[in-house]
Amino acid sequence: TAVVAAHAAKLGARLECFFEHEPLARFVRQFVVDHGVGAVRAEAERVVRSLWILSGEARQGVLFRLLFGMFGMLPSCGSRGSQMTALIQFVIDRVPVFEAGEDAALAPLLAPVVEALRAQNGVLCSHPNSQLYNTLASVLDVGGYYLESEPCLVCNDPEVPYQRTKFESIQAETKWTGNSQIVRFTASHVLKSCRVYMHDGRKGKSVRTIRMYYNNRPVSEISELKNNMSLWKKAAEAHVTRGQSELLISFPVPITAINVMVEYAELYENVAQERLTCPRCNRAVFDRYGVCKYDQENAHQCRQCRNINYDDLTAFLCVSCGYCRFGTFQFVLMAKPSFAPEAMQSDEDRNKGLEVVEQESANAFKCYENLQRLKKPLVAMAAAIAGGSEVDESALAGGDASGDGSDVRASIKTLARLYGRECKGVFESLRKSVQILLGTRRELVRYNARVSDGVEQQRAR
Repeated sequence: TAVVAAHAAKLGARLECFFEHEPLARFVRQFVVDHGVGAVRAEAERVVRSLWILSGEARQGVLFRLLFGMFGMLPSCGSRGSQMTALIQFVIDRVPVFEAGEDAALAPLLAPVVEALRAQNGVLCSHPNSQLYNTLASVLDVGGYYLESEPCLVCNDPEVPYQRTKFESIQAETKWTGNSQIVRFTASHVLKSCRVYMHDGRKGKSVRTIRMYYNNRPVSEISELKNNMSLWKKAAEAHVTRGQSELLISFPVPITAINVMVEYAELYENVAQERLTCPRCNRAVFDRYGVCKYDQENAHQCRQCRNINYDDLTAFLCVSCGYCRFGTFQFVLMAKPSFAPEAMQSDEDRNKGLEVVEQESANAFKCYENLQRLKKPLVAMAAAIAGGSEVDESALAGGDASGDGSDVRASIKTLARLYGRECKGVFESLRKSVQILLGTRRELVRYNARVSDGVEQQRAR
Protein backbone atom coordinates (compact mmCIF):
# COMPACT_ATOMS: atom_id res chain seq x y z
CA THR A 1 0.00 0.00 0.00
CA ALA A 2 2.87 2.36 0.71
CA VAL A 3 4.28 1.69 -2.76
CA VAL A 4 0.90 2.34 -4.37
CA ALA A 5 0.54 5.58 -2.42
CA ALA A 6 4.02 6.68 -3.52
CA HIS A 7 3.24 5.97 -7.18
CA ALA A 8 -0.09 7.80 -6.85
CA ALA A 9 1.69 10.81 -5.37
CA LYS A 10 4.23 10.85 -8.22
CA LEU A 11 1.46 10.61 -10.80
CA GLY A 12 -0.45 13.39 -9.11
CA ALA A 13 2.66 15.59 -9.24
CA ARG A 14 3.10 14.90 -12.96
CA LEU A 15 -0.50 15.90 -13.56
CA GLU A 16 0.15 19.31 -12.02
CA CYS A 17 0.75 20.86 -15.45
CA PHE A 18 -2.62 19.57 -16.56
CA PHE A 19 -4.31 22.15 -14.34
CA GLU A 20 -2.42 25.09 -15.81
CA HIS A 21 -3.34 27.32 -18.78
CA GLU A 22 -6.81 25.81 -18.94
CA PRO A 23 -5.88 22.50 -20.63
CA LEU A 24 -8.29 20.73 -18.29
CA ALA A 25 -11.17 22.96 -19.35
CA ARG A 26 -10.43 22.29 -23.02
CA PHE A 27 -10.21 18.55 -22.34
CA VAL A 28 -13.56 18.45 -20.53
CA ARG A 29 -15.29 20.58 -23.15
CA GLN A 30 -13.90 18.70 -26.14
CA PHE A 31 -14.04 15.09 -24.93
CA VAL A 32 -16.54 14.89 -22.07
CA VAL A 33 -19.18 17.21 -23.54
CA ASP A 34 -18.78 17.89 -27.27
CA HIS A 35 -17.44 14.62 -28.67
CA GLY A 36 -19.91 12.80 -30.90
CA VAL A 37 -18.93 9.26 -29.87
CA GLY A 38 -20.42 8.05 -26.59
CA ALA A 39 -17.56 5.64 -25.87
CA VAL A 40 -15.06 8.51 -26.08
CA ARG A 41 -17.15 10.67 -23.73
CA ALA A 42 -17.42 7.80 -21.24
CA GLU A 43 -13.66 7.17 -21.34
CA ALA A 44 -12.96 10.89 -20.88
CA GLU A 45 -15.30 10.92 -17.90
CA ARG A 46 -13.32 8.08 -16.31
CA VAL A 47 -10.11 10.03 -16.90
CA VAL A 48 -11.47 13.07 -15.04
CA ARG A 49 -12.70 10.84 -12.21
CA SER A 50 -9.20 9.39 -11.91
CA LEU A 51 -7.78 12.93 -11.83
CA TRP A 52 -10.08 13.73 -8.91
CA ILE A 53 -9.04 10.61 -7.00
CA LEU A 54 -5.31 11.18 -7.56
CA SER A 55 -5.39 14.92 -6.79
CA GLY A 56 -5.00 16.71 -3.54
CA GLU A 57 -7.52 19.11 -2.01
CA ALA A 58 -6.18 22.14 -3.89
CA ARG A 59 -6.48 20.50 -7.31
CA GLN A 60 -9.83 19.00 -6.37
CA GLY A 61 -11.01 22.50 -5.63
CA VAL A 62 -9.88 23.62 -9.09
CA LEU A 63 -11.76 20.73 -10.67
CA PHE A 64 -14.85 21.38 -8.56
CA ARG A 65 -15.05 25.04 -9.61
CA LEU A 66 -14.38 24.13 -13.24
CA LEU A 67 -17.19 21.58 -13.47
CA PHE A 68 -19.75 23.77 -11.76
CA GLY A 69 -18.70 26.71 -13.91
CA MET A 70 -19.54 24.65 -17.01
CA PHE A 71 -22.95 23.55 -15.74
CA GLY A 72 -24.71 26.34 -17.63
CA MET A 73 -23.68 24.88 -21.00
CA LEU A 74 -25.38 21.52 -20.38
CA PRO A 75 -28.82 22.52 -21.80
CA SER A 76 -27.27 23.09 -25.22
CA CYS A 77 -25.46 19.72 -25.06
CA GLY A 78 -28.65 17.66 -25.16
CA SER A 79 -28.15 13.94 -24.61
CA ARG A 80 -24.38 14.35 -24.83
CA GLY A 81 -24.44 16.01 -21.41
CA SER A 82 -25.16 12.74 -19.59
CA GLN A 83 -21.47 12.03 -18.91
CA MET A 84 -20.94 15.58 -17.64
CA THR A 85 -23.97 15.26 -15.36
CA ALA A 86 -22.68 11.94 -13.99
CA LEU A 87 -19.28 13.52 -13.42
CA ILE A 88 -20.79 16.40 -11.44
CA GLN A 89 -22.79 13.91 -9.38
CA PHE A 90 -19.58 11.96 -8.71
CA VAL A 91 -17.84 15.09 -7.46
CA ILE A 92 -20.79 16.18 -5.28
CA ASP A 93 -20.93 12.77 -3.58
CA ARG A 94 -17.26 13.09 -2.61
CA VAL A 95 -17.27 16.68 -1.40
CA PRO A 96 -17.13 16.66 2.43
CA VAL A 97 -19.90 18.25 4.46
CA PHE A 98 -19.00 21.90 4.89
CA GLU A 99 -18.86 23.51 8.27
CA ALA A 100 -20.87 26.55 9.18
CA GLY A 101 -19.81 29.57 7.21
CA GLU A 102 -18.08 27.61 4.43
CA ASP A 103 -21.30 27.31 2.44
CA ALA A 104 -21.06 31.03 1.79
CA ALA A 105 -18.09 30.37 -0.47
CA LEU A 106 -20.21 27.93 -2.49
CA ALA A 107 -23.05 30.37 -3.13
CA PRO A 108 -21.45 31.93 -6.25
CA LEU A 109 -20.96 28.42 -7.69
CA LEU A 110 -24.38 27.03 -6.84
CA ALA A 111 -26.39 30.09 -7.89
CA PRO A 112 -25.83 29.53 -11.67
CA VAL A 113 -26.78 25.86 -11.23
CA VAL A 114 -30.06 26.70 -9.54
CA GLU A 115 -30.80 29.39 -12.10
CA ALA A 116 -30.08 27.03 -15.01
CA LEU A 117 -32.42 24.38 -13.57
CA ARG A 118 -35.15 26.96 -13.00
CA ALA A 119 -34.82 28.30 -16.54
CA GLN A 120 -34.96 24.84 -18.14
CA ASN A 121 -37.99 23.85 -16.08
CA GLY A 122 -39.69 27.00 -17.33
CA VAL A 123 -38.82 26.11 -20.93
CA LEU A 124 -40.33 22.65 -20.52
CA CYS A 125 -43.52 23.94 -18.93
CA SER A 126 -44.05 26.67 -21.53
CA HIS A 127 -43.21 24.52 -24.55
CA PRO A 128 -46.07 24.75 -27.09
CA ASN A 129 -46.11 20.98 -27.63
CA SER A 130 -45.64 19.86 -24.03
CA GLN A 131 -49.32 19.03 -23.44
CA LEU A 132 -49.56 17.13 -26.71
CA TYR A 133 -46.41 15.13 -25.94
CA ASN A 134 -47.76 14.25 -22.48
CA THR A 135 -51.02 12.99 -23.99
CA LEU A 136 -49.19 10.97 -26.65
CA ALA A 137 -46.91 9.45 -24.01
CA SER A 138 -49.93 8.29 -22.01
CA VAL A 139 -51.23 6.11 -24.87
CA LEU A 140 -48.19 5.49 -27.08
CA ASP A 141 -44.58 4.47 -26.75
CA VAL A 142 -43.17 7.82 -27.86
CA GLY A 143 -39.75 7.23 -29.37
CA GLY A 144 -38.96 10.86 -30.06
CA TYR A 145 -40.33 14.38 -30.38
CA TYR A 146 -41.26 14.63 -34.05
CA LEU A 147 -43.28 17.87 -34.08
CA GLU A 148 -40.36 20.26 -33.59
CA SER A 149 -39.77 22.74 -36.39
CA GLU A 150 -36.25 23.36 -35.04
CA PRO A 151 -34.90 19.88 -34.23
CA CYS A 152 -32.10 19.50 -31.73
CA LEU A 153 -29.21 18.21 -33.82
CA VAL A 154 -27.64 16.57 -30.78
CA CYS A 155 -30.53 14.56 -29.39
CA ASN A 156 -31.85 13.72 -32.87
CA ASP A 157 -28.49 12.63 -34.21
CA PRO A 158 -28.01 9.21 -32.59
CA GLU A 159 -24.76 7.31 -32.93
CA VAL A 160 -25.59 5.01 -35.81
CA PRO A 161 -23.49 1.83 -35.77
CA TYR A 162 -21.64 0.64 -38.83
CA GLN A 163 -23.68 -1.80 -40.90
CA ARG A 164 -22.81 -4.31 -43.61
CA THR A 165 -23.81 -2.57 -46.83
CA LYS A 166 -23.47 -3.80 -50.39
CA PHE A 167 -22.45 -1.47 -53.17
CA GLU A 168 -25.71 -2.17 -54.98
CA SER A 169 -27.90 -1.05 -52.07
CA ILE A 170 -26.50 2.51 -51.89
CA GLN A 171 -25.22 3.16 -55.38
CA ALA A 172 -26.90 5.79 -57.55
CA GLU A 173 -24.67 5.40 -60.60
CA THR A 174 -21.79 3.21 -61.73
CA LYS A 175 -19.22 3.61 -64.49
CA TRP A 176 -16.29 1.45 -65.57
CA THR A 177 -12.93 1.81 -67.21
CA GLY A 178 -10.76 -0.99 -68.49
CA ASN A 179 -9.40 -1.70 -65.00
CA SER A 180 -11.61 0.16 -62.50
CA GLN A 181 -15.15 0.61 -61.22
CA ILE A 182 -16.45 4.03 -60.13
CA VAL A 183 -19.50 4.17 -57.86
CA ARG A 184 -21.52 7.23 -56.87
CA PHE A 185 -23.57 6.69 -53.71
CA THR A 186 -27.06 8.03 -53.14
CA ALA A 187 -25.73 9.98 -50.15
CA SER A 188 -22.49 10.54 -48.29
CA HIS A 189 -21.35 7.66 -46.04
CA VAL A 190 -18.63 7.03 -43.48
CA LEU A 191 -16.71 3.88 -44.49
CA LYS A 192 -14.73 1.78 -42.03
CA SER A 193 -13.74 -1.20 -44.16
CA CYS A 194 -14.53 -3.06 -47.36
CA ARG A 195 -14.73 -6.81 -47.81
CA VAL A 196 -14.24 -8.14 -51.33
CA TYR A 197 -15.58 -11.52 -52.41
CA MET A 198 -13.86 -12.86 -55.54
CA HIS A 199 -14.90 -15.78 -57.68
CA ASP A 200 -12.47 -16.70 -60.45
CA GLY A 201 -13.79 -17.51 -63.87
CA ARG A 202 -11.24 -18.16 -66.56
CA LYS A 203 -7.66 -18.79 -65.49
CA GLY A 204 -5.95 -16.38 -67.86
CA LYS A 205 -5.93 -13.39 -65.48
CA SER A 206 -6.63 -12.75 -61.81
CA VAL A 207 -6.33 -9.74 -59.53
CA ARG A 208 -3.02 -9.12 -57.79
CA THR A 209 -3.43 -5.61 -56.33
CA ILE A 210 -6.59 -3.65 -55.50
CA ARG A 211 -6.51 0.08 -54.78
CA MET A 212 -9.44 2.06 -53.42
CA TYR A 213 -9.91 5.80 -53.94
CA TYR A 214 -12.60 8.14 -52.65
CA ASN A 215 -13.88 11.69 -52.50
CA ASN A 216 -16.84 13.47 -50.98
CA ARG A 217 -17.52 15.78 -53.91
CA PRO A 218 -21.18 15.80 -55.07
CA VAL A 219 -21.47 15.54 -58.84
CA SER A 220 -24.47 15.41 -61.14
CA GLU A 221 -22.84 12.75 -63.34
CA ILE A 222 -20.07 10.39 -62.42
CA SER A 223 -18.43 10.96 -65.80
CA GLU A 224 -17.04 14.20 -64.30
CA LEU A 225 -14.74 12.04 -62.13
CA LYS A 226 -13.77 9.55 -64.80
CA ASN A 227 -10.13 9.65 -65.91
CA ASN A 228 -9.35 12.55 -63.54
CA MET A 229 -7.13 11.23 -60.75
CA SER A 230 -6.58 14.72 -59.30
CA LEU A 231 -10.09 14.56 -57.82
CA TRP A 232 -9.44 11.31 -55.94
CA LYS A 233 -7.78 10.49 -52.64
CA LYS A 234 -6.19 7.11 -52.06
CA ALA A 235 -7.87 5.20 -49.24
CA ALA A 236 -6.06 1.86 -49.19
CA GLU A 237 -4.11 -0.69 -51.21
CA ALA A 238 -4.31 -4.46 -50.75
CA HIS A 239 -2.52 -7.39 -52.30
CA VAL A 240 -4.27 -10.60 -53.33
CA THR A 241 -2.67 -14.03 -53.47
CA ARG A 242 -3.47 -16.48 -56.24
CA GLY A 243 -6.71 -18.31 -55.61
CA GLN A 244 -7.77 -16.02 -52.75
CA SER A 245 -11.56 -15.74 -52.59
CA GLU A 246 -12.03 -13.14 -49.86
CA LEU A 247 -10.18 -9.96 -48.97
CA LEU A 248 -10.68 -7.46 -46.14
CA ILE A 249 -9.56 -3.88 -46.83
CA SER A 250 -9.47 -1.89 -43.58
CA PHE A 251 -9.00 1.86 -43.76
CA PRO A 252 -6.49 3.34 -41.27
CA VAL A 253 -9.16 5.87 -40.24
CA PRO A 254 -12.83 5.94 -41.30
CA ILE A 255 -13.31 7.89 -44.52
CA THR A 256 -16.25 10.03 -45.59
CA ALA A 257 -17.18 9.47 -49.22
CA ILE A 258 -19.96 9.85 -51.71
CA ASN A 259 -17.85 8.50 -54.59
CA VAL A 260 -15.62 5.42 -54.50
CA MET A 261 -13.31 4.00 -57.15
CA VAL A 262 -11.99 0.44 -57.07
CA GLU A 263 -8.93 -0.05 -59.25
CA TYR A 264 -7.60 -3.46 -60.22
CA ALA A 265 -4.10 -2.07 -60.41
CA GLU A 266 -2.04 -5.22 -60.97
CA LEU A 267 -2.95 -8.62 -62.38
CA TYR A 268 -1.59 -12.14 -62.43
CA GLU A 269 -1.33 -13.15 -66.06
CA ASN A 270 -0.91 -16.64 -67.44
CA VAL A 271 -0.31 -16.34 -71.16
CA ALA A 272 -0.30 -20.11 -71.61
CA GLN A 273 -3.86 -20.43 -70.34
CA GLU A 274 -5.17 -17.30 -72.06
CA ARG A 275 -7.00 -18.22 -75.25
CA LEU A 276 -9.22 -16.09 -77.45
CA THR A 277 -12.50 -17.92 -78.08
CA CYS A 278 -15.61 -17.20 -80.09
CA PRO A 279 -18.55 -16.04 -77.91
CA ARG A 280 -21.01 -18.08 -79.99
CA CYS A 281 -19.35 -21.42 -80.84
CA ASN A 282 -16.62 -21.28 -78.16
CA ARG A 283 -13.96 -22.31 -80.67
CA ALA A 284 -10.46 -20.88 -80.53
CA VAL A 285 -9.95 -17.77 -82.66
CA PHE A 286 -6.56 -17.15 -84.23
CA ASP A 287 -7.50 -14.30 -86.54
CA ARG A 288 -5.42 -11.16 -85.94
CA TYR A 289 -8.63 -9.09 -85.80
CA GLY A 290 -10.42 -11.54 -83.53
CA VAL A 291 -13.05 -12.63 -86.06
CA CYS A 292 -14.21 -16.24 -85.87
CA LYS A 293 -13.89 -17.94 -89.25
CA TYR A 294 -16.89 -20.19 -88.56
CA ASP A 295 -19.66 -17.70 -87.65
CA GLN A 296 -17.94 -14.30 -88.17
CA GLU A 297 -18.41 -13.23 -84.53
CA ASN A 298 -15.84 -10.89 -83.02
CA ALA A 299 -14.12 -12.65 -80.12
CA HIS A 300 -13.19 -9.32 -78.49
CA GLN A 301 -16.81 -8.39 -77.78
CA CYS A 302 -18.22 -8.41 -74.25
CA ARG A 303 -19.97 -11.68 -73.44
CA GLN A 304 -22.75 -9.78 -71.71
CA CYS A 305 -23.50 -6.62 -73.73
CA ARG A 306 -21.54 -7.31 -76.98
CA ASN A 307 -19.62 -4.03 -76.64
CA ILE A 308 -16.10 -3.91 -78.12
CA ASN A 309 -13.45 -1.77 -76.43
CA TYR A 310 -11.29 -0.80 -79.41
CA ASP A 311 -9.04 1.33 -77.19
CA ASP A 312 -7.96 -1.73 -75.18
CA LEU A 313 -9.00 -5.11 -76.57
CA THR A 314 -7.42 -6.91 -73.58
CA ALA A 315 -9.11 -4.79 -70.89
CA PHE A 316 -9.94 -6.50 -67.60
CA LEU A 317 -13.45 -5.01 -67.43
CA CYS A 318 -16.05 -4.09 -70.03
CA VAL A 319 -16.28 -0.29 -70.10
CA SER A 320 -19.97 -0.46 -70.95
CA CYS A 321 -21.46 -2.91 -68.42
CA GLY A 322 -18.54 -3.84 -66.13
CA TYR A 323 -18.55 -7.52 -67.05
CA CYS A 324 -15.31 -9.39 -66.36
CA ARG A 325 -14.76 -12.72 -68.07
CA PHE A 326 -12.02 -13.59 -65.58
CA GLY A 327 -14.20 -13.55 -62.47
CA THR A 328 -16.87 -11.81 -60.44
CA PHE A 329 -16.46 -9.38 -57.55
CA GLN A 330 -18.81 -8.42 -54.74
CA PHE A 331 -18.11 -5.53 -52.35
CA VAL A 332 -19.56 -5.29 -48.84
CA LEU A 333 -18.85 -2.10 -46.87
CA MET A 334 -18.99 -1.40 -43.15
CA ALA A 335 -20.72 1.96 -43.53
CA LYS A 336 -23.07 4.47 -41.94
CA PRO A 337 -24.69 7.66 -43.29
CA SER A 338 -22.86 10.98 -43.05
CA PHE A 339 -23.79 14.60 -43.72
CA ALA A 340 -20.27 16.07 -43.82
CA PRO A 341 -19.69 18.10 -47.02
CA GLU A 342 -16.50 18.13 -49.05
CA ALA A 343 -14.12 21.01 -48.38
CA MET A 344 -14.56 23.73 -51.01
CA GLN A 345 -11.51 24.43 -53.12
CA SER A 346 -12.80 26.61 -55.97
CA ASP A 347 -15.57 28.95 -57.04
CA GLU A 348 -17.20 26.02 -58.80
CA ASP A 349 -17.42 24.16 -55.48
CA ARG A 350 -18.90 27.29 -53.88
CA ASN A 351 -21.56 27.56 -56.58
CA LYS A 352 -22.49 23.91 -56.09
CA GLY A 353 -22.67 24.55 -52.35
CA LEU A 354 -25.05 27.44 -52.92
CA GLU A 355 -27.25 25.16 -55.03
CA VAL A 356 -27.29 22.60 -52.20
CA VAL A 357 -28.30 25.32 -49.73
CA GLU A 358 -31.16 26.40 -52.00
CA GLN A 359 -32.41 22.84 -52.51
CA GLU A 360 -32.22 21.84 -48.85
CA SER A 361 -33.84 25.10 -47.72
CA ALA A 362 -36.79 24.38 -49.99
CA ASN A 363 -37.01 20.83 -48.67
CA ALA A 364 -36.84 22.01 -45.04
CA PHE A 365 -39.67 24.48 -45.64
CA LYS A 366 -41.76 21.75 -47.27
CA CYS A 367 -41.16 19.46 -44.29
CA TYR A 368 -42.17 22.24 -41.91
CA GLU A 369 -45.47 22.71 -43.77
CA ASN A 370 -46.14 18.96 -43.68
CA LEU A 371 -45.50 18.85 -39.93
CA GLN A 372 -47.97 21.68 -39.37
CA ARG A 373 -50.53 19.85 -41.53
CA LEU A 374 -50.09 16.61 -39.56
CA LYS A 375 -50.19 18.38 -36.22
CA LYS A 376 -53.85 19.45 -36.55
CA PRO A 377 -55.39 15.95 -36.61
CA LEU A 378 -52.97 14.84 -33.88
CA VAL A 379 -54.16 17.60 -31.57
CA ALA A 380 -57.80 16.74 -32.26
CA MET A 381 -57.31 13.01 -31.68
CA ALA A 382 -55.17 13.47 -28.57
CA ALA A 383 -57.76 15.81 -27.05
CA ALA A 384 -60.57 13.37 -27.80
CA ILE A 385 -58.68 10.39 -26.35
CA ALA A 386 -57.64 12.34 -23.25
CA GLY A 387 -61.25 13.41 -22.68
CA GLY A 388 -62.66 9.95 -23.32
CA SER A 389 -64.97 11.23 -26.06
CA GLU A 390 -65.49 10.10 -29.63
CA VAL A 391 -63.04 11.22 -32.26
CA ASP A 392 -64.38 13.62 -34.85
CA GLU A 393 -63.64 11.96 -38.16
CA SER A 394 -63.74 15.32 -39.96
CA ALA A 395 -60.68 16.33 -37.94
CA LEU A 396 -58.78 13.36 -39.33
CA ALA A 397 -59.17 14.35 -42.98
CA GLY A 398 -55.78 16.00 -42.96
CA GLY A 399 -54.18 12.76 -41.75
CA ASP A 400 -56.01 10.35 -44.05
CA ALA A 401 -57.28 8.34 -41.09
CA SER A 402 -59.30 5.16 -41.32
CA GLY A 403 -61.35 3.05 -38.96
CA ASP A 404 -64.29 3.71 -36.67
CA GLY A 405 -63.81 7.01 -34.87
CA SER A 406 -65.81 5.83 -31.84
CA ASP A 407 -63.45 2.92 -31.29
CA VAL A 408 -60.70 4.04 -28.92
CA ARG A 409 -58.35 1.26 -30.00
CA ALA A 410 -58.74 2.18 -33.66
CA SER A 411 -58.15 5.83 -32.75
CA ILE A 412 -54.95 4.94 -30.91
CA LYS A 413 -53.77 2.87 -33.88
CA THR A 414 -54.45 5.78 -36.19
CA LEU A 415 -52.68 8.10 -33.77
CA ALA A 416 -49.68 5.77 -33.67
CA ARG A 417 -49.55 5.64 -37.46
CA LEU A 418 -49.80 9.41 -37.86
CA TYR A 419 -47.19 10.18 -35.24
CA GLY A 420 -44.88 7.17 -35.33
CA ARG A 421 -44.74 6.79 -39.10
CA GLU A 422 -45.77 9.93 -40.99
CA CYS A 423 -44.57 12.58 -38.53
CA LYS A 424 -41.37 10.66 -37.91
CA GLY A 425 -40.63 10.36 -41.63
CA VAL A 426 -41.17 14.07 -42.23
CA PHE A 427 -39.14 14.97 -39.16
CA GLU A 428 -36.23 12.76 -40.26
CA SER A 429 -36.22 14.47 -43.64
CA LEU A 430 -36.23 17.86 -41.92
CA ARG A 431 -33.36 16.82 -39.63
CA LYS A 432 -31.23 15.66 -42.55
CA SER A 433 -31.88 18.88 -44.45
CA VAL A 434 -30.90 20.99 -41.44
CA GLN A 435 -27.70 18.99 -40.95
CA ILE A 436 -26.74 19.34 -44.61
CA LEU A 437 -27.53 23.07 -44.49
CA LEU A 438 -25.36 23.65 -41.43
CA GLY A 439 -22.43 21.68 -42.84
CA THR A 440 -22.61 23.34 -46.26
CA ARG A 441 -22.95 26.84 -44.82
CA ARG A 442 -19.98 26.17 -42.55
CA GLU A 443 -17.86 25.24 -45.57
CA LEU A 444 -19.08 28.32 -47.45
CA VAL A 445 -17.99 30.55 -44.58
CA ARG A 446 -14.57 28.87 -44.45
CA TYR A 447 -14.07 29.20 -48.19
CA ASN A 448 -15.12 32.87 -48.24
CA ALA A 449 -12.77 33.55 -45.33
CA ARG A 450 -9.85 31.92 -47.20
CA VAL A 451 -10.64 33.92 -50.32
CA SER A 452 -10.83 37.16 -48.31
CA ASP A 453 -7.50 36.41 -46.61
CA GLY A 454 -5.91 35.76 -49.99
CA VAL A 455 -7.19 39.06 -51.35
CA GLU A 456 -5.90 40.95 -48.32
CA GLN A 457 -2.47 39.36 -48.64
CA GLN A 458 -2.27 40.32 -52.33
CA ARG A 459 -3.22 43.91 -51.48
CA ALA A 460 -0.58 43.98 -48.74
CA ARG A 461 2.06 42.97 -51.27
